[in-house]
Amino acid sequence: MEYELYVITDPVLAGGRPHEEIARLAIESGADAVQLRDKSCSARELIATGRRMRKVAHDSDALFVVNDRLDIALSCGADGVHLGQSDLPIDEARTLSPVNS
Repeated sequence: MEYELYVITDPVLAGGRPHEEIARLAIESGADAVQLRDKSCSARELIATGRRMRKVAHDSDALFVVNDRLDIALSCGADGVHLGQSDLPIDEARTLSPVNS
């Protein structure tokens, strides 16, 4: 599937706006995919934020992805996870994920 506008949330770049507000504004402006990225939050905060972002995304039929953290993506019901080169290896992620694709 191709996405025309994929927005990555980042609290530092957003001037303190909440992730779900960034996601809502991005989707209202045409984004069809949003990614939660926050290097400073605890796991609990990321899960709570992820659940709120998932609702915003799914209410608008947008894709919701979590950056770096498969555990958070699974916990909040994300559509996917973005894994970088220094994150969990993809073969390990596939082993842990209930959807092995």
